[in-house]
Amino acid sequence: MVVKIVVEMISGCNLRWRYSEISDTFIAEQMNSIFLRNHGFRGIYGWVEGYGQPLKPHNDVLLITDKTLQLGNIVNGKIIGVFIRCDGDHKLVCVECDRNIEDLEELPDEEIKMLKRIYPGKYAGDAWLGREKALVVLGNHDRSVKWV
Repeated sequence: MVVKIVVEMISGCNLRWRYSEISDTFIAEQMNSIFLRNHGFRGIYGWVEGYGQPLKPHNDVLLITDKTLQLGNIVNGKIIGVFIRCDGDHKLVCVECDRNIEDLEELPDEEIKMLKRIYPGKYAGDAWLGREKALVVLGNHDRSVKWV
């Protein structure tokens, strides 16, 4: 399934940005923990357009890409999996639409390792799951979904 992703954080930026619905802009908030603590992530962090937005309930996305994107850009991504978090703050995993990958298990080992550096799944209830479960998370649009 192809979705539109709003770019919220970009590689190489040391700040985390908060989207302001009032001004329709991004405001520098704090250190960007995803990219600082997990050196080597190739991609962007954002949310699925049309399924909420920060600071309201929304669906977070990790898009694996080498493209240079800017905050607020809207890009297409293909959903291939999800990281289910024990705290309910699940992360959809997407790739660029032209990649011949349909499910998380089809990613090259290097990209699986890259993702697991971000979220190693060390808490009870954390799990890396494929496309089918990711679509359930998106369809439910509900952070309370529990898998384990």
